[in-house]
Amino acid sequence: MSLAVAVRPPHSETSKLPHTNIMHDSKGVRRCEVAVVHALGGHEVQNRLAQMRSMAAEPFDETTHAPLLEELWKLAGIDSPFQRTSERWLRLGFQGSEPATDLRGAGVLGVRHLLHFFASGRGLVIIRENEAATHMAIPLAAASLNITHMLCSHLHLLEQAVPNVPSCSACTLVQFLRLAASCPSVLALIHSELLSALAERWRALGRADAALTLMHFPEQLGLIRSAMARALAEAPRSCIWTLPTLLMAVRFAGVNEARASAMGSPKRLSSPSARRSSRHGLFSAANAAR
Repeated sequence: MSLAVAVRPPHSETSKLPHTNIMHDSKGVRRCEVAVVHALGGHEVQNRLAQMRSMAAEPFDETTHAPLLEELWKLAGIDSPFQRTSERWLRLGFQGSEPATDLRGAGVLGVRHLLHFFASGRGLVIIRENEAATHMAIPLAAASLNITHMLCSHLHLLEQAVPNVPSCSACTLVQFLRLAASCPSVLALIHSELLSALAERWRALGRADAALTLMHFPEQLGLIRSAMARALAEAPRSCIWTLPTLLMAVRFAGVNEARASAMGSPKRLSSPSARRSSRHGLFSAANAAR
């Protein structure tokens, strides 16, 4: 089955799109919505934007969403009966024995993205690599939740923008919504590519320098964030996005960052800026107030 699921709109629609970044305040959000409706000539994609914003804003609810954590427990290959509170959650990269504590920012969408990643088989591979690694393991859940949150912020899906995360242009948002209309899982798929790229980056850094610690995680996350923004901004404006092209561009940008890190010096890894960034914690973005 072909993954090129998008439908091409008239060329005149694309040519009308503004190429400047949209301010992420209440007025900016309204201008963004006007640009989307004007470009597509209807309310279908505006409704898609509203649906995705609602999905991104949904908080984790214990009574409704607790079964998702049980499913995650099983997909992670934990060889013991499910425990809602357990030290085994740290093995997946949560900060403590209570995973819901880490979901204040990313909400239930953060759990769904992590589930999607494990369902693809990638998550278990990284967990096994973590167990066999001689360097510091990547905090997979922390990485996943942060990527979900920064991706939603970049695409104007959050009520309040995440600090230090640039907002995408109206053109990028329109292209994304067109693709999301025919492929609802596109956000989860982009998330998976970014998370895979960050894991590869972390693995390359660990092999290059045994001094790698969690203090370096915020800096590496920031570089993946830059790769994300660059890949989406550089996607074609003159034609509709297709899923394979988009995912390849995102993965390529992230992998290039990983290769560059592998060539970096140990002194760069241990830079004072990385140490200062670490004071904000692994979830400085993902646990931001909604």
